[in-house]
Amino acid sequence: MKTTPSKKNNVPAPVEIPESTIAESLSQQYDFLINATHEIVRRTLHFGAALAQAELELGRRGLLNNRKGGQGMQGWLAQHCPNVNYKTAMRWKSLAANVANSLSCTSEQALKLLSGDDSVQVPSKVTDRLNSYYEANSLRKLTQQVFDFASEGTSSGRPTGTGASEATASYTAMESAQRLWAKLLTLIMSNRAAFFKAAKLLPIENARNAKLELDQLLRAIEARLK
Repeated sequence: MKTTPSKKNNVPAPVEIPESTIAESLSQQYDFLINATHEIVRRTLHFGAALAQAELELGRRGLLNNRKGGQGMQGWLAQHCPNVNYKTAMRWKSLAANVANSLSCTSEQALKLLSGDDSVQVPSKVTDRLNSYYEANSLRKLTQQVFDFASEGTSSGRPTGTGASEATASYTAMESAQRLWAKLLTLIMSNRAAFFKAAKLLPIENARNAKLELDQLLRAIEARLK
């Protein structure tokens, strides 16, 4: 009796992403995030998750040993992504790991989801929880930006950054007013949707206080136009 040989499963081997491609992607994401002005929370998690995935993959290939810049991911980044600040990148990776642990799915699924992979099949409660995290933290960041703009110039000393401190005396009162309002209006206009949404979520007492403040500001502007 003639036997038929069993067919082997023709399962394609997973495509291995070149090390240079991983390095280029991380460098570009890092630069993009450093200069980002919106969706910063989402982009931070994207980078952190991508870095965590890269570390796992590079470790699996044995590519994190014997680096001149140090062992592990620190040495690899120093060699392949010199623009990436190691401590900052690790903080973002830790943040992504913490959020991933809070999602009701496997760590692999969570990291893929956080890195922006929309093909991941997860229960709707997982994506709902992640979207709630993005929304809550975006509103928190927006609130902080408002406070930062409002408090700018109230304390002495060198401003944020590496440049020399500005001499506030070099600006007239009108120029200072223009600078303050230009920043505030830019913030409002570039985050209009978030402000409208945040207004609908405010507790009643906060909404009353906000209305009182805005009414006073509006009256001051109207007085200027007369």
